[in-house]
Amino acid sequence: MWFAQILHWHPSCLEPGARQRLVAEFGDELPRNCTYGDGSPITGDTVAGLITASRKLEFAVAWQPGDLVLLDNTRVAHGRRPYRGDRDIMVALGDPMGEPEHWPHTR
Repeated sequence: MWFAQILHWHPSCLEPGARQRLVAEFGDELPRNCTYGDGSPITGDTVAGLITASRKLEFAVAWQPGDLVLLDNTRVAHGRRPYRGDRDIMVALGDPMGEPEHWPHTR
């Protein structure tokens, strides 16, 4: 499963000056980081490849007043591009679905 916070947590996504200050302060134990499930580091090149793949697959939606979007975060990623104008963001989270063998879209 992919967890989309790599662009917020991985050191290679930080502005270089901020990254240098954090590494100088915390060394390898940064307050926020993103690793593989076993704790091993994810390289900056891997992150760059993920960003490139994501950019190739993304598409913009021509929103109209009154439009609504519902997302299943286990099936799709959603963007965080800059936005201008008024909007309301309402979030509702469902209960965890348990182990993957119980997920309806994996059967």
